[in-house]
Amino acid sequence: MQKTNNTQYFSKLLPDPNIITASGVIGRVHKYKSNLLGLPENVPNNGTLGLMDGILTHPPFRPAEFRLPLLECFNVGFPVASGCYGCSPEELGRISAKLACALPKQTPFQISSTTPRCIQNYCEKTVIVGGGSEFSKIWTIEIPWKSKFVTDVLEPLNDYTQSLVGRMGRLISITGTAFDFDYDGIADEMSRKEQHR
Repeated sequence: MQKTNNTQYFSKLLPDPNIITASGVIGRVHKYKSNLLGLPENVPNNGTLGLMDGILTHPPFRPAEFRLPLLECFNVGFPVASGCYGCSPEELGRISAKLACALPKQTPFQISSTTPRCIQNYCEKTVIVGGGSEFSKIWTIEIPWKSKFVTDVLEPLNDYTQSLVGRMGRLISITGTAFDFDYDGIADEMSRKEQHR
């Protein structure tokens, strides 16, 4: 019987003395098959989902992995506070110092193109972690709704929210107020009757 030169793909499965294994053949045959099938080279098969989708005639639909585009500490501008006529310049200076953020300046998201916008610049992480009694003392701040607020702010924001839902499939919104008067990071009450002036 003539001996057949075959690869180790079959030699371990068929303990046949007529099959000769040759070193180095596996790599060459694998590369040849990969080139024929159009598989990516030098990509380890570590269980990555969809690694072989490129060679399938009808690959399965795999939605893109969702990544939240928001940064943990997003500085939309210079780290200053706007008192809205509710606190003294000294208080504004102390609060602005607490709002300082080490991140570089970012361009804020513009939701209105027809009216001038007032943006309070802050570093969100510093506000959440730092807290402090300086913020609780500013109880006189009032922000009146300007004319065209609905058409220039709320409607574009609603359109943007709907586009996010359409693009990502869902939108999770967490609303409500957490009352943490002792600044220990734990809400003092699970629910509280809200009062609006």
